[in-house]
Amino acid sequence: MLHLKNDQKSSKDLRTRTEKVNCFLSYLEMKFRERFCPGRETAVDEAVVGFKGKIHFITYNPKKPTKWGIRLYVLSDSKCGYVHSFVPYYGGITSETLLHERLKNSVPGSQGYHFFTDRYYTSVTLAKELFKEKTHLTGTIMPNRKDNPPVIKHPKLMKGEIVAFRDENVMLLAWKDKRIVTMLSTWDTSETESVESAWWWEGNSSQTQGQKSKEEEERRFIFAKHVNVNQVFMWVTDFQLRQVCPSNSGLV
Repeated sequence: MLHLKNDQKSSKDLRTRTEKVNCFLSYLEMKFRERFCPGRETAVDEAVVGFKGKIHFITYNPKKPTKWGIRLYVLSDSKCGYVHSFVPYYGGITSETLLHERLKNSVPGSQGYHFFTDRYYTSVTLAKELFKEKTHLTGTIMPNRKDNPPVIKHPKLMKGEIVAFRDENVMLLAWKDKRIVTMLSTWDTSETESVESAWWWEGNSSQTQGQKSKEEEERRFIFAKHVNVNQVFMWVTDFQLRQVCPSNSGLV
């Protein structure tokens, strides 16, 4: 069990909801940054730490595997899933503040990085601000976001059709398959290419089913290895860390 205590009393005007744990959170972030050099492609998303205690900023989402808990906004490496920086959700934080002011600044020399986000964070304003600092952004975007053109907000497309707009270095695109998907990018173009699924099996023979089970086990093992990369007692050797990045020597 981890018990945190801070006897120093702060003034009422400067109190925060996490003042008793800020020193511990800052220590974790510092160690995360020391032990890993993130790659160019980085992802911004949410995570939930399971918790059912009495706090004002606890969240509940019945659609998530962990329904009750503390929400975290995390900046992680897209290839291995290593969490480089995180911001607990206290309420009333905007996506622009989250990315541009906190998470982006946590990456030393963010020039040249490529952020991948989901529609909760992506906006035209944010993309332009990041591009000024030579940082790219790609992600799905809500159709009704501010600065989106009317055709993107209310697209009328047939299956397989694409409509795209470009404002300087920002591209907005709407594409329809089973439903309409809207995305933004300062890196990619509107060109499409065919892809083949890597996970498909024909027939219902026992051999095929056995092969499918084996493949699923391998995928679960790889997923578990990536998920555990940020635990305090990392189950990864020093040699393996050096292979990922020269600065990855040592454990937390």
